[in-house]
Amino acid sequence: MTKIAQARGVAEPMLPFIEGTAISPFDPNPLGRLNDEDLLDVYLDDPNQARLLIEAFGSIAAITAAEPAEIVRRTHASPETVRALKVAREMTLRITKADLRKRSPVTSFTELLAHLRVQYGHSIVEQFVVLFLDNRNHLITDHVFSVGTVDHTFVYPREVIRRALELAAKSIVICHNHPSGASDPSKADIELTKEIVAAAKIFGIAVHDHVIITRGQHYSFKSNG
Repeated sequence: MTKIAQARGVAEPMLPFIEGTAISPFDPNPLGRLNDEDLLDVYLDDPNQARLLIEAFGSIAAITAAEPAEIVRRTHASPETVRALKVAREMTLRITKADLRKRSPVTSFTELLAHLRVQYGHSIVEQFVVLFLDNRNHLITDHVFSVGTVDHTFVYPREVIRRALELAAKSIVICHNHPSGASDPSKADIELTKEIVAAAKIFGIAVHDHVIITRGQHYSFKSNG
């Protein structure tokens, strides 16, 4: 029996109850009160595997962002466990991206940041991504232009502008992650931003922001002037 157990003979979907806790069976969100390890136990129905995953990666976010081979190497997880973790990550990404498609990412910075942090914040390599927006500032698509090593990546401004023109995008949001955990921009980050802004201006494409994402922080070029 999983931690979402039957209570007083009522089936699990009807009356959620978390075993071993003081949470009321009538709590509308009992799962929200669990720590990461207990929630993984619920999802995987495997307390030992949940413990190994948390010990190896520290959090659900870091676990789901990890490469399958790395999960197996560090925890000896089964193919079924790895597949379940990747399904969970993909569902989360689709939820956050759906929020961006429904709202303007320029005026809804919270939704934008949530999507970027889920997708890139826990990556162990640096990635450079551009979000392309239409004339109403709604997301057309996002595209990863470069995947680098732990601390370096290569991006060509002309490729960013070429893709924007192909999509008939009216504006863009730039993002990249810092696996080191430090969110402050480097000199190279600043220079690259200037180059992309200058190139975009020639074609009438606005650059709304450049956001640097880490596991727990972010840096917005726009917010910092």
